[in-house]
Amino acid sequence: MKKVKILLAAALTVLMLGSFSQGVGINNDESDADPSAILDIKSTTQGMLVPRMTVAQAFAISNPAEGLLVFATDAQSFLYYKSGTWNYLTSEFAREIADFDFDTKITTGNGLQPDDDLIKIYCGNSTLERFIIDSMRIAPNMNSVFVGREAGGLSIDGENVAVGDSALHNNSTGYMLDGLHNTAVGSKTLLSNLNGYGNTANGAYSLYKNTSGNTNTASGTSSLFNNTDGDANTAFGAASLNNNETGNNNTANGTSSLFTNISGSENTASGFASLYFNTEGYQNTAIGAQSLRFNRSGARNIAVGANALLKNAIGHYNIAIGYNSTISDTSGSNNVGI
Repeated sequence: MKKVKILLAAALTVLMLGSFSQGVGINNDESDADPSAILDIKSTTQGMLVPRMTVAQAFAISNPAEGLLVFATDAQSFLYYKSGTWNYLTSEFAREIADFDFDTKITTGNGLQPDDDLIKIYCGNSTLERFIIDSMRIAPNMNSVFVGREAGGLSIDGENVAVGDSALHNNSTGYMLDGLHNTAVGSKTLLSNLNGYGNTANGAYSLYKNTSGNTNTASGTSSLFNNTDGDANTAFGAASLNNNETGNNNTANGTSSLFTNISGSENTASGFASLYFNTEGYQNTAIGAQSLRFNRSGARNIAVGANALLKNAIGHYNIAIGYNSTISDTSGSNNVGI
């Protein structure tokens, strides 16, 4: 009797193995499995469940086989193992691209509004979008905009705009008045700024060394380049007010105007190289190319016209109007030349 049972069990085993080698069909219509499938499941009323677990539990599986499939309940996505790493299977019209922990992602639509026509970008926070893109605009979530390699530095908000390589690179976090309301456009503009506020820099290296100067405007390559904490200066033109460090309330309009100024304040220079060599002179007005060019410490001079008061260095209270007027005077004061 025991021999019969053993033979019967062996025969059934052989039959089952033979059937499995042909493929196994699970269905309600008694159809055979597809020849290419080891397992062929058919149903119009039920689905198939694969193992369900968290992402962390899937990652903890020891020596997962190539092609292993699970469903991650916390990520709400299938995971499959391929080439030594777990990968997400996205669906729903590929509405989302995400990293492994889903805190950095790009989405199009969502479960409540699958066709909202918005692209949302998340970085390091799965619930707070950093940018929203529609057909007309790119809208940041914060009040600042940074475009360029290392632009914006440590700024969190502060209503700053930085466009260009390393623009506003060292700017502080943007709390209180520190580093607020700055606009930097161009490579390395306002690069050294720490807590200066209300500055506008337009042009490569403009306001490059500014750290705590406030409400300065620099337009032109290297304009106000060396300014550190001077306030309320306006420089238009390449290298205008280039060497200014602590001077305040200066206006320079023209290439290299007030180029050498360091601490002089309340000067106005309009024209190429006007007040070029001024370092500490104050309350001078120079209008015209190279007017008051060699002035260093002279104060309260007025020169109108190309080369007017050209060589004045230390004289005070001079007035020169017209081309080359009082061109040779170097140290005289209280002169009028027309």
